[in-house]
Amino acid sequence: MPSSSDGNTYNEAHQELAESLKRLYARGSYSDLEITCQGKSYPVHKAIVCPRSAFLAAACSGQFKEASDGRIDLSANDPKAVGAMISYLYCLDHLNSVEDPANSIQAPETCPELVAHTRVYILAEKYLIGGLKTLALRKFTTSVHDHFNVNSFL
Repeated sequence: MPSSSDGNTYNEAHQELAESLKRLYARGSYSDLEITCQGKSYPVHKAIVCPRSAFLAAACSGQFKEASDGRIDLSANDPKAVGAMISYLYCLDHLNSVEDPANSIQAPETCPELVAHTRVYILAEKYLIGGLKTLALRKFTTSVHDHFNVNSFL
C-alpha cells in the first residue's frame, strides 16, 4: 500500500508535468504544428493535440494538405472558441478565454459567457474533444445557475 509520501510525490510530479505543458503552451517551444484562426497563430505539438482530438489526428496524418504543410486553418470558427480549445488541450481548462462577467459592460441578462461556453461546446463537438465538451457544458450550467434571472424573461 502506498504511503502518504508516495501520494505527495505523485502530486508533485503531476504538478510539474502540468506546469511543463503550460510552459509549452505559453512559449510554443518545440512546436511541430501551427493552428491558425483569423490571423491568430498557435504553435502546438502534435504529440499533445492529436491524441486529444480525432479530427486533429486525422488532419495530421495521411494524404491531407495539413499533414504536409504542418498548418491547420480553423478560421471558419469563432477565434475565442479556438483559443479556448487550444488552452484546454494544454491546460485542461479555458478560464482565460471566456469573458469575466465582472468586467462585462453588457447587461447581466445577456450573459456573454453563456454564448462563449456554447461556442466552445460546439467547437469541441466539431473537433471531437470529449473532455472539452464536458467542461464547456459544466461551465455553461454553472453560468446559468449563477446568472439566470427569471425576471429577465417576464
